[in-house]
Amino acid sequence: MQGGVPLASARCKCPFVKTHDFMVWLLRHTQRFPKHLRHSYTNRLELLGLEFEEAILMANTVRGRRRLELLETADGKLLGRLPTPH
Repeated sequence: MQGGVPLASARCKCPFVKTHDFMVWLLRHTQRFPKHLRHSYTNRLELLGLEFEEAILMANTVRGRRRLELLETADGKLLGRLPTPH
């Protein structure tokens, strides 16, 4: 491990590996949040992270306009907004 990140991710630039490792890190850390935050703030963080991961994985399976739409959806998850309809 390097700085709390597994070494495989430190060497690999692949966004899928980095996203997965981030989600593992996030899930471990949100379990330590105070109880009064676990069912609101924590759920929201975890859901956004999982939706982002799902969107980039789905985008990797298609090409063209649909791929762009899925990547914009993933981008919107990071920015906390919904993508604009095309």
